[in-house]
Amino acid sequence: MTGFSRTGPAPLSLGRRLRWVGLAVVAAVALAACEDPTERAERHYQSAVSLIAEGKVELALVELRRVFDYDGRHREARLLYASTQMERGQTQEAYSQYLRLIEQFPNTLVARLALAETAFDTGNWDEFSRHGGAVITLATAPTPQSTTDPAEGSAGSAAPDLSTADLSTADGDTVGGDTANGEASDEQATDAGEETDTPAPDLSAPLVLDPALDPDTADAVAAIAAAL
Repeated sequence: MTGFSRTGPAPLSLGRRLRWVGLAVVAAVALAACEDPTERAERHYQSAVSLIAEGKVELALVELRRVFDYDGRHREARLLYASTQMERGQTQEAYSQYLRLIEQFPNTLVARLALAETAFDTGNWDEFSRHGGAVITLATAPTPQSTTDPAEGSAGSAAPDLSTADLSTADGDTVGGDTANGEASDEQATDAGEETDTPAPDLSAPLVLDPALDPDTADAVAAIAAAL
């Protein structure tokens, strides 16, 4: 009786397997080193979006914090982080995120709305007046300038893009990796203008909302105007 002979390649020894694993790790590290910080931030952001779609919120928040390690001014990531924390009931954390946002980008309507609504819910009337007034200013339909050429139409500024709100860095105490970006972000916030640059609305005038607003946003703005 002839013995059984095995055909095919011999299995890798433990040493060779470890070498292959080591090469894979080196390749991954080399690839990461070639990435621009902005690209790394975007990769973590896309991962967070996918994780939230899968219901893995905690892991998504970890990925969003990694975004801020590389790009503290990633707008969509900051909005997603703040809104997710608000949905989880972490109101103070979400509020701090929105505050940092308007320090850098004072004309961000979605952040002003969140701040005004939170201030109203908590009875902080000074903050409600401040952010609510900004909401009315930002959500009001642009008015034509007196020097506008009739053939060119209105010279009012374009309506804010509500789908992609401008975002900023969070406080270093609450979001990992932001401390190193905090000082630079504050300087950039000064360049972008302080939040007080948003002019106070004329509450005695009829409220004419920008037609570009979606119905839910328009309803929220109207409710804030009625409460001011």
